[in-house]
Amino acid sequence: MDIYDPQGIDSNVRRALAVVLMREAMAALEQAGEQMATCHLQAAIDSLMRRRTDRIPPEKNCRD
Repeated sequence: MDIYDPQGIDSNVRRALAVVLMREAMAALEQAGEQMATCHLQAAIDSLMRRRTDRIPPEKNCRD
């Protein structure tokens, strides 16, 4: 199975792979002190996981 072949992978597996990669990116961004980018990636993950994103804790505020 080639993950880059659109015919060779189903959308759930592709979505799961995207979440894993975003979580890895979040860890790197947190270490670099990039709070805003980290917050936006978390919102993207929440969206993929079908969670509500309007309850971001104040310490993770994307508007600052």
